[in-house]
Amino acid sequence: MDMRSVAKNLDMPFFTPKPDPITQSYLTGKINANQPYIYDLCHLGQQGHNEGVGIELAYELSSMIFGTKKGWNEEKNMSKACSKLGLDYSLLKSKAKENEHQLIKQIEQNQNDQKLAGHHGVPLLVYKNQIFFGQDRFNDFKKVLVEDGLLSE
Repeated sequence: MDMRSVAKNLDMPFFTPKPDPITQSYLTGKINANQPYIYDLCHLGQQGHNEGVGIELAYELSSMIFGTKKGWNEEKNMSKACSKLGLDYSLLKSKAKENEHQLIKQIEQNQNDQKLAGHHGVPLLVYKNQIFFGQDRFNDFKKVLVEDGLLSE
């Protein structure tokens, strides 16, 4: 419900993802062992981070996943999202596969860092021991970075 209200307030399209990136039961919350999308998405995102466009790639992919009625996972759509950032989807996917073990270690470290921060879930940003949790906190986080001279407006 929160996602829908935030999208509405920002005048952004929002749809239940088809297919859902995470296969799970909505009734029990049990996550299915077969996950055809989320691992590839996470590895792609981490590879994007390693290439200096992690946040931007997360924005493009999540906008597509939650902003279209279906087909976000089709290669043409993934390519389009990547090309907005000057990335070649096929090359990024290839690098993610090649670096899979390293990317998994980085993701596991990110998860450990979340636990150390005393929080879990996404999106989560921690800066100077200040926690920014939820998509509605990105502007607050950006403001702090601008104030500290790490980002320009």
